[in-house]
Amino acid sequence: MPSFTICTAVYESGLRFFADYCRGLAAALQGSGGVQKLVLMADNLDVEVLQPWLSPLRDLAEITVARGHGSPAAIRRQMLTLAAQQDASAIACFDMDDIPLPAGLNLHGQALAGGDVSFGDLEMIDEHGHPLGRTFFAGCEVPDRVDDTAALLRRNFLGFSNTAFRLDRVAVTAEALPDGVVAADWWFFTMLVRQGSDAVKTAAPVVAYRSHGDSTLGGLPAGDCPGILERCAIIRKHYAHLMDLPGVAEQDRRVAALEDVLRSSGVLPSWATPAPSPGVWYDDVFAMVDARYGQT
Repeated sequence: MPSFTICTAVYESGLRFFADYCRGLAAALQGSGGVQKLVLMADNLDVEVLQPWLSPLRDLAEITVARGHGSPAAIRRQMLTLAAQQDASAIACFDMDDIPLPAGLNLHGQALAGGDVSFGDLEMIDEHGHPLGRTFFAGCEVPDRVDDTAALLRRNFLGFSNTAFRLDRVAVTAEALPDGVVAADWWFFTMLVRQGSDAVKTAAPVVAYRSHGDSTLGGLPAGDCPGILERCAIIRKHYAHLMDLPGVAEQDRRVAALEDVLRSSGVLPSWATPAPSPGVWYDDVFAMVDARYGQT
């Protein structure tokens, strides 16, 4: 079982969920067999406001709270860089609006015995923490192992919510994380795989994933034209920093063409109606791309 530094970005709009996060993380830490480390990177937030919530964690983790600055991607870069400086063999990432599951760290540790990165399924909950009766990966054909960037070209399922990775894989990649990306997790894990890391899926879900209105993506397909256009913009910003990766230029051209059509119409055409079944991140956009321009 590796020693972990847990890292989480914290921000004002997520404070209403932070007590649930702390209780869940406490349960995961209790089951991990030793005192771990926790890095909280505050995103334009006074670090003192976090202190009342941290009492369940103080006997279970050595806690470092720092204040970040800059874009959301810059905050994540600072978070990962600080986590990499801690004395641990692996880093595990959770979002503050989610609830780590009791077995989450142990499941990551088991998966890391067979790979450089671990990623787990997510149990879906609503804004109030009630189960939605499914997992995020259900029906989405998520592979058990990722060792080629092709698996992450048009979708993502490795977030700063459900992953862990060996410390020796993180430093250079974290420092290079561009300010201009919105999907910092997608870029980061694409680069880890590009540089030779392999990612292994855990045997069971590692976190309860909260679907709510303030989430950048959430766990549901976008239901309207502005939502799809927002996701197209995220994808194209991601691609702009990976243009030398095989397949990126072609997919960027197809997403740009979809953007043009949707901006012109202002509504979703009949062929672009979102699929009723959920998918992982960006599956909804590429379902529309394929419906309009054919599969590649």
